[in-house]
Amino acid sequence: MGTEETFFTSVAISPAGRWLATADSDGLVRLFERDGTPIRTLKACDDWVDTVAIAPDGSWLAAGGRDGRARL
Repeated sequence: MGTEETFFTSVAISPAGRWLATADSDGLVRLFERDGTPIRTLKACDDWVDTVAIAPDGSWLAAGGRDGRARL
């Protein structure tokens, strides 16, 4: 029986502090309400997502991964 672990590699908090984004080792960016309730999961990379950032006005999210791509 195998288990797969996922690691958060980066976390960004929205400017108003209402939600946060995590960059994960499975190529996904996950969005959560501040209480931990999942909002959405986005496929960002084919490999680890190394970093995630939120615009100062909260209007966009950027992710960069080990596949050498940046996604908005």
